[in-house]
Amino acid sequence: MPKHLHQMKKRSPTDEVKTLLTWLGFPGTKTISTQLSHAQGDKTLQIFAQAWEPSRDFARLRSDLANKIAVVAKKVSWRSQDIFILETHYNNLKNAGYEADSLQSVIVKLKGR
Repeated sequence: MPKHLHQMKKRSPTDEVKTLLTWLGFPGTKTISTQLSHAQGDKTLQIFAQAWEPSRDFARLRSDLANKIAVVAKKVSWRSQDIFILETHYNNLKNAGYEADSLQSVIVKLKGR
């Protein structure tokens, strides 16, 4: 199991569900912060990575998830060690036919450092 997914096991399922419910299902604008800390963004993308494959058979949920991945990518000041999770999401989005420009621009910026 990749290290970044192994770290997910330390969080309680309740926290993961709360994170998903905060972001997905067309939440009110008050539930989503205008800016996210690095830790919040990392946690959110890790949870989204776990939810990606199971969302395969739910087109609206997967579309919403793809959209929110891009939103999170724009709201966080990422670090070079985040390239793996960002590339994971980039590849998932591209392979499923979604726009991934926001992730690509973050990755290019990080690799250019």
